[in-house]
Amino acid sequence: MKKNILTIVVIALCLINLALSAVIVFSIVPMANRSNELITQVASVINLELEDPKAETVTGDVPVADREELAPIAGSADGEDITVNLKADGTGQNHVAMYNAITIIVNKKAKDYKDVTALITTNNTWINNCVSTALANRTYEDLQSDTDRSDLYADIVEQLNTYFNTTMICDVIVNGIKYQ
Repeated sequence: MKKNILTIVVIALCLINLALSAVIVFSIVPMANRSNELITQVASVINLELEDPKAETVTGDVPVADREELAPIAGSADGEDITVNLKADGTGQNHVAMYNAITIIVNKKAKDYKDVTALITTNNTWINNCVSTALANRTYEDLQSDTDRSDLYADIVEQLNTYFNTTMICDVIVNGIKYQ
């Protein structure tokens, strides 16, 4: 008899649990969805960026098969590293960054692929200047906190795409970068 009563109590508790779960599913979940929609509408009204705007400029939506790595552009004609003074950080110490080459990755299926790649090969000095400027606008702490260098690369890609009036440059790599 005790086993039957215990079984009935367990079944009753399971049914109560099932009923409470149904209440949660049909009352709480729709309310959470409505709250999420309201937050999205408020964010769009005040024009907040919910996603990183630079995420598409660095990698874009270019499949790996459509990417081409151009020949590295040497930092200087004699093969020496280029040294750039970093932005002052208020500590009184001077910090520098050095790099030896720049590799540009482009979308080889872009409409202006041939024209822009020809321009890239003839504008090495300006490309080095672009990288040096992007580095000079950063402090030592900025470079240390940007461990994957995505912010630096995004700025360089944006400047290069603006200069060459294109969107085919999808990534850059600053080779041999060191900073102290």
